[in-house]
Amino acid sequence: MEQAEYDDLAKFLREMSERFGETAFTDRRRLVSLLSDRMPDARRDIRIVGSAVDERIFESLARARPEQLNMEIERLGAKMENGLGIRNDVAVPIVRACAYGLSLGPLPSAVGAVAAAPVPADRSWVGDSGVRDQSWVGLSQPAGQATGHAVQTQGVAAGATPGGAAQIVPAKPMQPWQKWLLGGGAGLIALLVVLGIIGSNVPEPKPPIENPNPPPVVPVAPETPIAPTQPPYIPPPVQQPTQPIPQGYYGNEDYDFHIPPQSTLKSDVGTPTPLMAPGVTTVTTVQVMTEMQNNRRMVLIDALQNQHALTIRGAVHLPYAGSFGTFNDRFQSTLANTLNSLVQGHREVPLVFFCQGIRCWESYNAALRARVAGFPNVFWYRGGLAAWQEAGFPMQATQ
Repeated sequence: MEQAEYDDLAKFLREMSERFGETAFTDRRRLVSLLSDRMPDARRDIRIVGSAVDERIFESLARARPEQLNMEIERLGAKMENGLGIRNDVAVPIVRACAYGLSLGPLPSAVGAVAAAPVPADRSWVGDSGVRDQSWVGLSQPAGQATGHAVQTQGVAAGATPGGAAQIVPAKPMQPWQKWLLGGGAGLIALLVVLGIIGSNVPEPKPPIENPNPPPVVPVAPETPIAPTQPPYIPPPVQQPTQPIPQGYYGNEDYDFHIPPQSTLKSDVGTPTPLMAPGVTTVTTVQVMTEMQNNRRMVLIDALQNQHALTIRGAVHLPYAGSFGTFNDRFQSTLANTLNSLVQGHREVPLVFFCQGIRCWESYNAALRARVAGFPNVFWYRGGLAAWQEAGFPMQATQ
């Protein structure tokens, strides 16, 4: 990403902060969704911002002392590099964009001018450059100021000679406290020299004697897979009332966002979904309820990761099933093992995945994972919990 694009990200984060206040950077799903709408081409960096919410980067920046902000930004960038595998030249500008979003620092593109300077205590940034006035330019003292004898050249000082020659301005007489400080500094240097001489005469410790028969190397056992979160079982058919089922659609489950289907896992799970998924059958609220009344044996799987009190009666909650990643990661193997346990080897049993509603990709991801795992009858209930609740159909407490 170019510096200008990091600046665009920073400015939009500032807009989010001004619009939503303290809650702007606490809801990862909403933040990622809004960033994706505004910056659809910056998917990688939007995912990193989402990770910054999970890693509490915004909270750490808000707690940093003004004079230590630059150091804290570098530390948080290194933290994301070591913990998430993000390159430092990408992580640090994004952390700076987060700081700008919190009104704590300049735009990322202005770092070359102000990175080495302490942040002003009042944080009164002017414009997008991050420079408060002309005297604060990222140095340890104002520009043009020196110690001892100050050299002033033509066009810089009022006392410059007409010919442009440099003029030497004598320093002020040394004050008594300055003399005392200078003498104390000389004494300290002498003490350090004496200690260095004494330390140089201390004999070096002898290296330990190596064991000619080192102990054998014990191989490390491979990491065990995550145990299934649910006991293996096939839920019995749910006995439902036999009154006629109201027809139609619920929760806007038939609404077409004109989003094309995709065969890869989606990271921005809180965005509009397509009408169908490759190799998966989309079912409606009425169809699911009809099969339940006909005592059709199936496994209903709630893939919504966020905590929620109620789910569809008879459903199994697998919050990791729709996680973003690859079809070779640990979530894939764990889900395949759990599904095998649920169907007890009868892989032809229908699997019905659902989550919040038509703006939730977690059940879509889970359905794709089940299809790749080799289950032949995979169904996606797009309307999910929102449609089921609108229809008034039976629910139970989420386990």
